[in-house]
Amino acid sequence: NKDEPLLEAFPMADPSHYLLNSGYEQTKWVSECLLAEAHRRGFSVNIFRLGWIGPQSKTGICSPNNNHFLLFMKGCIQLDSAPNRNNYIEIVPVDIASKIIVNLSLIHTGQVFHISSNSVIAWAKLIDWINEAGYQVKLVPPVTWHQKYLTHIDKNNALYPFLPLYNAGDTPVDWLSLYENLPKIETQHTSAILKSLGISYPCFSKGTFFTYLHYLQNSGFLKEPTTSNFN
Repeated sequence: NKDEPLLEAFPMADPSHYLLNSGYEQTKWVSECLLAEAHRRGFSVNIFRLGWIGPQSKTGICSPNNNHFLLFMKGCIQLDSAPNRNNYIEIVPVDIASKIIVNLSLIHTGQVFHISSNSVIAWAKLIDWINEAGYQVKLVPPVTWHQKYLTHIDKNNALYPFLPLYNAGDTPVDWLSLYENLPKIETQHTSAILKSLGISYPCFSKGTFFTYLHYLQNSGFLKEPTTSNFN
């Protein structure tokens, strides 16, 4: 139920308690059920649930061609347009996520942890930052974006491999609603432990995002804009 939070607990055996809208989510639930059964049989098991993992916090180093969010961002930049999504972006840098997992693994067992930051940014604000960096990406209604832009892309666009996902569902933009109706993630247990360890999530600021953009440009993943406004 999207109105109920996702608890920091081993999964329930009844899948109807969860929004398992895709095969990806269903495989996550199945794997967690197997781990939960191993836990009940006495094995040492922790489950770490992560949201979107971002580039290294100080350098922006990452593997962008394996990151759906970065590929989506690149595709929108290539199209000079993006769907006007009513959602927020929450990214935990890979070095912070790794640090958290290692520290929690050393002192706890038989628990479920949600590695999720409260530092979020609205999708529209992220597009503002992209444009401040010198790109020209306009926000358009999702249906317009799909019909006018997405349906005309070829294999040179970063979104091309995801067309089967984006064209699935009863309407062309059903997949977008999945990101706007996610359940609340309970984090009190994990946050309390991280606080006791002196570990905190970094603020997802414009400066951090520009660090990411610098790396993506220098690595050749993104073309530099005609006019760069980095500051």
